[in-house]
Amino acid sequence: MSLKSFSSLAQSEKSTWSKEAKQDYEDASALITQELASRKALGQKLVKARKQRGVTQVQLAEASGVQQAEISKIERGLANPTFSTLESLASHLGLQFTFTESAA
Repeated sequence: MSLKSFSSLAQSEKSTWSKEAKQDYEDASALITQELASRKALGQKLVKARKQRGVTQVQLAEASGVQQAEISKIERGLANPTFSTLESLASHLGLQFTFTESAA
């Protein structure tokens, strides 16, 4: 049995979808792609800030109360952390959140 990627399965199924269903799929796909990119960018910023301060994940976990495994997932863009978690990590790294208008 050969495995197919989600993209190839969706592509073959899309031929049977209505125009509206195809558009809904494309819209949802774009949103998911954007969210994953945002998580990855956030993680990269966290890694950079942590390393600039010479702090390990273990040290940050001990100081912030956030599990080291969760910090690792956040840094790799694989987690969906709560605001409380991000706020704790940021404060222990001497950072603060700033909300700005997006270009989109």
